[in-house]
Amino acid sequence: MQLVYLRSTERDFAWLRVYYTRIFPEGDKRAREQLRAIMRLVCDNPMIGRPSLAPDVRGLVIPGTPFSLIYRVRNDRIEVLRIWDNRADRADLGDNF
Repeated sequence: MQLVYLRSTERDFAWLRVYYTRIFPEGDKRAREQLRAIMRLVCDNPMIGRPSLAPDVRGLVIPGTPFSLIYRVRNDRIEVLRIWDNRADRADLGDNF
């Protein structure tokens, strides 16, 4: 399946870069490897993530990081909605997740 990043992930990727370049640079390489591995896993097994309250939305913790991949499965693609910092207030995700 094709993996597509929605516009809603732009700030998340910006925060991810800041976090791993300024706050925790020693974790940068491993975090990138884990993120790539999770994305491959989701492409191979789209329903692997835990269902959320919203229809078709799933979440999967990225091992070794404080982040989760929030996504939904469509007919021919997987849409990445957020790369969520699990330490943030879940209310900031809104009602859709």
